Amino acid sequence: MTICAASWKKEESLISATTIDPSAGPIGRSKDGTPMISVHVQPRAAKNRCCGVHDEALKVAVTAPPVDGKANKAVAAYLAELFGVSRRSVVLLSGSQSRKKLFLLESLTEEEARAKVAALVVSAGK
Repeated sequence: MTICAASWKKEESLISATTIDPSAGPIGRSKDGTPMISVHVQPRAAKNRCCGVHDEALKVAVTAPPVDGKANKAVAAYLAELFGVSRRSVVLLSGSQSRKKLFLLESLTEEEARAKVAALVVSAGK
């Protein structure tokens, strides 16, 4: 994966401007107001699914193994599907080698992201 210097600087400044309040759940916002979501990933699951909230992050299970970025790509694609946005609108900001990841949701407002997470958590509890 190739990242141009301008893109990397933008992402680096967004990471340093993280404002995810643990009491507010998995949604936060970047310095420019773009919503971010904290995700706890369970790779090599039986099927892709949202499992609720784990440690103030949305828990997502994906079938992909954590090898060569396959799980990261699978999580981004699954989040795009869950939030009804394009795959390009979901950007991994941090946690590429960790179960706890931070994604930027570029084409949503913070309110839309919070509403969708609330609906996902309710449906995961059933």
